[in-house]
Amino acid sequence: MKVIFSNQANDSLTAIFEYIATEYNFQSADRIVNEIIDGTLILEQFPKIGRSFKGENIRFLVIGKYVAVYHLTDERILITEIYTAGQNWR
Repeated sequence: MKVIFSNQANDSLTAIFEYIATEYNFQSADRIVNEIIDGTLILEQFPKIGRSFKGENIRFLVIGKYVAVYHLTDERILITEIYTAGQNWR
């Protein structure tokens, strides 16, 4: 299976990058966003590694202080949102 990022997840990555680059520096922002992206790639080998949500095909994968929300189907792993652990995802 392949990991695919939704438009919303890509927007979240951009927002995370912009915040970190503004508040800290470009190198930190680049490193953290790449860590998040790389962290999701484990799903290609272990798609059910994340915690499930109420028995649905929605799962959560914790990557450092970030959480990737993903929808698991037989064909793909769709990352639908990325947020910091302190945020409400819905």
